[in-house]
Amino acid sequence: MDGPGVFGKPGCFESYAAASALPALARRRQASFHAADGADVAQRAAAGDTVARAALEENAAAVGSACALLADLLVLDVIVLGSLATYLGDAWIERVHTTFEREALPRHAAACTLRAPSLPTIQDLSGLAAALYGNRP
Repeated sequence: MDGPGVFGKPGCFESYAAASALPALARRRQASFHAADGADVAQRAAAGDTVARAALEENAAAVGSACALLADLLVLDVIVLGSLATYLGDAWIERVHTTFEREALPRHAAACTLRAPSLPTIQDLSGLAAALYGNRP
């Protein structure tokens, strides 16, 4: 794949689906686009910026495609989406779901629910947990 480079691997899933990838996705469309982070891209998209909106669309489509692959491979009942579902809300989840339904086998799409995390700040705390407990055996 030819997506933005993340973790030294251009085009990996994270280069399309992570919140931190949103500025890079926008810069692929417009080289002069500058955003501090994914939240900045999301705010600009909400304000009507077409480049930021396109980056969010590409992001949601990538997540939907990944969910379709997982549902088809593993026949899942539920897929709990990452922190973007919490931060971007129902509109983003619906965009993810649209791609998911289009790409997953119909019976798998019908049987699988996509949803936001129950613990909305859990990913925000994961770095702290790793710092506190990372050196323990």
